[in-house]
Formats: sequence, structure tokens, C-alpha cells
Amino acid sequence: MINVTQWMATPRLSWSFVAIEDLDRWAPFFAHIRQQHAPRAEFGVGGRDYAVFVHDWRAEPPLTWPREMADRELTTTPSDDREDSETQRPIVVLSHPEFVTAVRQALRDYARPDRLADNALLSSRLVTERTDGQSPSETLRQLVRLSAEELNTHPRDQRLYRALYRTFLNPTATQERAADLLGLPFSTYRAHLRAGTQRVTELLWQQELYGAEGPASAHDTGHDMAQT
Repeated sequence: MINVTQWMATPRLSWSFVAIEDLDRWAPFFAHIRQQHAPRAEFGVGGRDYAVFVHDWRAEPPLTWPREMADRELTTTPSDDREDSETQRPIVVLSHPEFVTAVRQALRDYARPDRLADNALLSSRLVTERTDGQSPSETLRQLVRLSAEELNTHPRDQRLYRALYRTFLNPTATQERAADLLGLPFSTYRAHLRAGTQRVTELLWQQELYGAEGPASAHDTGHDMAQT
């Protein structure tokens, strides 16, 4: 059912996926071996329903996973994992296009927190691993704000931050008004807004892939995102 050797031996492995029947039976086992349930990937074939479990090997590389598993064997039991799986919010693995769309929506809804309740990012690794004593919606707002404010710390990106601030973080009534307040032609303002949205999405995507302490900031990776 599970080819651990393949996980360990595949060069530059990013993700692994396991599809099985009988979710209730197997969920504790997969939680114990650090495989995340991906509800949105479930499917049916021939009248049978299959659950899918995934692992992000970029976040926990194959060389690290065995050590983590050994530590778990010493400190936890399968019953502990059953309790954890019942209390943790399931993580949904978003594709890159889905993630980009969700960030854009989060920016548009920043000033209306009630609208964030349905954002797909609430079940992403980005949010679920950072929700400590606050709601997922508030965690998402905080992540969006901090990512935007990071632009303001880089002189070359401050103009992008100002466009985001006047449009999403502290919005004016219209984008035309935002352009006026910034003293920019509307076309220039729109270009700054697109670039700022792209930069914020890039920063958040790096955190989704690598966690808060990623291998490099988005300002250093040169990672090219899809055009906003």
C-alpha cells in the first residue's frame, strides 16, 4: 500500500499521495506517520470512495522524516494521534493557481473580516500551523498585513505597499481616489497595485511551501509568479 522506499529514493520529491478506502479506519495510522488528509482530493471509482493522504517533502525532507518518526515512537502512541486528528483542523493542499486566487480574495476582503470566513486559505498549511489562540480568519488577516508591511521595509517596494495600503489595508472609496491620494496616474497606480499583490502572494506562497522560517525570503528567491 505504501512504498516508503520510493519516498526515500526519489530525487527532489515534492509531494507524495496515497489513496485508500475506509477513511475512518486508516486516518489514525496516516496521522501517526505524518501524512495529511486532503479532503478536496477525495474521489470515487466504481462506486467506491477513496480518501487521499499527502505529504509535503519540501517541508519535511525524506532524510528528516525517519528521525521525526523515531522521535514520535518514543514520545507518542497511536491513541495520541487519534486525539490529535480529532482536534486539529484538516489541512487542504491548494494548487498554485488556487492559492493565488485565494490571496487576491483575502486582500479584497481584508477590511471586511466577516467575508474571510469562506476563504480557502483558512484550511491551508499557511494558516492552520499559525493559529494560536485566535481565529483562523484573524490569523489570515495578520499574515496578509505582515506580508504587505514587509514590502514597506524595502525602498524599491514601498510604492507597492502604498498602493496596497490605500486599496486594501485602509481602503479609499474608489481606486481612482486612491490614485489621487498617491499622486499617481491611474495606470501607474494600477501597475503598482498588480505588482504589490504579486509580491504579497509570493511572500505567502513561500511560507506555504517552507513555513515561517523558509530557506529564503521572497525578495531573495527571484521566484516568478503568474501575472496578476
